[in-house]
Amino acid sequence: MGSPENTSSSSGQSVRLSPSFDGTPSSGCSVTGPWTDLVTDRLSPVGEGGVSVWSEERRHPPAELKQVCQELEAIHSQLQVRNKAQRDLSVQLWEREQHLLRSEAMVLQHQRMVLRIGEMEKEMQNSIHAIREHHQREVAQLKESLKQKLKENKRLVSSFESMRELNDSLKKQINDVTDQNKRLGAQTKRVQARLDNLQRKCEYLMEHKIRKNVPPAINTLNQPKQDKPTATVKPAKASPRSSAHHLTAVLLDWISESHLCNLPPREDGGCSALGQHAAQNNFVQEKCVKVLPMLSEQLRLMPLWDDRLQVPLVKCIYWSLRQIEKTPQQITLTSTLRRLGEEIYKGALPNELQASSPDQTSSGKLKSAVLFKSPDLHTRFLSTLIVLKTISQADYLAHAFDSLQKDLQSDEGRALFLQYQALPLILGHLRTAPLGLLPAAMGVLLQMTTESRLFHTFLETCSNKDFFRTVSLLLRNPKLDVQLLEKLIIILQKLSKIKKNKRLFELFTIHHTVQEMNRTADPTHVFLIINLRSILFNLGLLEGGSSSSSLKTQSLTQHAALGFEIKLFFIP
Repeated sequence: MGSPENTSSSSGQSVRLSPSFDGTPSSGCSVTGPWTDLVTDRLSPVGEGGVSVWSEERRHPPAELKQVCQELEAIHSQLQVRNKAQRDLSVQLWEREQHLLRSEAMVLQHQRMVLRIGEMEKEMQNSIHAIREHHQREVAQLKESLKQKLKENKRLVSSFESMRELNDSLKKQINDVTDQNKRLGAQTKRVQARLDNLQRKCEYLMEHKIRKNVPPAINTLNQPKQDKPTATVKPAKASPRSSAHHLTAVLLDWISESHLCNLPPREDGGCSALGQHAAQNNFVQEKCVKVLPMLSEQLRLMPLWDDRLQVPLVKCIYWSLRQIEKTPQQITLTSTLRRLGEEIYKGALPNELQASSPDQTSSGKLKSAVLFKSPDLHTRFLSTLIVLKTISQADYLAHAFDSLQKDLQSDEGRALFLQYQALPLILGHLRTAPLGLLPAAMGVLLQMTTESRLFHTFLETCSNKDFFRTVSLLLRNPKLDVQLLEKLIIILQKLSKIKKNKRLFELFTIHHTVQEMNRTADPTHVFLIINLRSILFNLGLLEGGSSSSSLKTQSLTQHAALGFEIKLFFIP
């Protein structure tokens, strides 16, 4: 048995524990150290001759060595478990460290955001405070300006009230002055008329006195001395007043025939015709505006027995009215025209008779000359047209239409209707008159379409845009009754025979209206349906009809129209 050093040196082997790469000892490796040396010293005895017992018993290890190896293996396994636990702990620590780092970063970011939000909140509070102060300043300024405006408004209201009171007082003064002026004007007219009548009476008495004072012998001596030409001039013995009346009649007739009867061209005449006559028409219209009040006054000065002055005077009044129609001047003469129409309708009493016999006029014993009921057709016809032009009362207009229809039963009356271009007057009433007067106005047109020598002339007069525009308005009137519609369709049926009127039918879409009426007409209104189909045939719009049926429709229309005209003549 030797020392542990010899044993270890003689054997030349030692057990060494070397840590692995992860810090744990690996099995199968040598274990070195003081403890291992002690073990080797105990387990390695030296025999005789210097030979180690371990080397001899190497192939057969003792039980103690096995126990040591088992302890080492147990230690090794414990170390591995501890190492694994340490590794798991280190991983957990590292994960916790990363989690803490992320949490710290989030906390820092949250702190920065909180700081930033705090700064923004301070800025917002500052801006809100500034805006609030600015708003308060603006509110204060607006309140101040509102106070100023209210004060100014109160001043304006007070001034307006004072101005209105002043205006009312001025209106009252103007009304008083106007009434006084009217009274003074009426007194002046009465005094002037009285003075004129007195002057005429004085002249008449002087002439009568002179004639009475002339001896009859002087007249008998002077008669043989007169020549034959002078003997034939008997009208020269008339009074100067009758000569003046005759001269006035001639002048009025001359003016009417030369100037006033040339009415301004209507819209059918074109722009060139309107431009050429514009200056002349304005001149004539201005003169008519000035002359009409004097002509109205002349009705009172006209003698009852002088028929030569009635027709020229009424003719001049009528053409003057036609010259100023649809002009601004007509509005200024509204009261004058209405008074003129009433004097024509009711009659105008001469001023000389009013002044000479006021008691008789007040008691109604002295009757005035009513031109509207004159026995002369010419005078009565013109008076009727003037009444239709100037008066708007329904009863006056109804009487005027009745008188006009009676006058149109003769060819002379129809010639006067065309001569004085009365168609625009009737069309104006068809456009504006109430429903009660439409049959009377339509009866006038239907009376003109009866067969006569002036029938075609009247149809040519109706072939214009104004007539077809009026007819188009009437056809679109939902309140138009069937009888009035039948009369209108008769006139359109006769106008449809003129080829050039087809353009006017199409221009105002009357053909479409007739087609719709033919489609929706009541089958019991046979007369209306026949005339509608005749119009469509004349315009070339009748569909599905042969020539024989069209001729039959024409013949039936002519017979029906003839029967309708006969019925009109026999209506009381």
